[in-house]
Amino acid sequence: MPRWNYLKDRFGASISGKLYGIAFVSIAAVLMLVFASVYFANTTKSAAQALFHRGFVGTVNAARLELLLERHRRLVESMPSEVNREDLTKGGTELTSIKAQLEGLLDLITARAARLTPDTLENQIAASLPKLFEMSEKVAFYASNSRRTRQSNARTNMPNWQMPFRSMSKDIASSACRIRRN
Repeated sequence: MPRWNYLKDRFGASISGKLYGIAFVSIAAVLMLVFASVYFANTTKSAAQALFHRGFVGTVNAARLELLLERHRRLVESMPSEVNREDLTKGGTELTSIKAQLEGLLDLITARAARLTPDTLENQIAASLPKLFEMSEKVAFYASNSRRTRQSNARTNMPNWQMPFRSMSKDIASSACRIRRN
């Protein structure tokens, strides 16, 4: 202990000792500030990256998901009223394309989100998509096999020699309607 007393007497009593003590404390404070700023910079960086991935990328993915679901809904809603088989076939291929895009997007979303619990919105949407696709396939099937579609296609595939008679019968029917009105 005699050595500590010597240091205490040597630096505690003189002005130079006090200045050395203040310089040592100042250097220690500056080093603590440097370490604290580096730590908080890393914390801020990770928070900003998490916000970017969850916020911005999440918003972009949500908008893509909403647009794909809207396109899917419009296609499925318009299928029963469609009578042209070519348009129905084109709609079916577009439905298949949208299905692949939706599955890919949901795979991307669920792969990015770590530690998903079963009740998260992403998992609920992913669980409901197979039923949605199954129902849309049923609508497409019934639309392509409806009686009206078959009749329309039979009319468009009519032999060429029947066309003049068909147009003449339309003309006769329209003139008969005009005569009745007068």
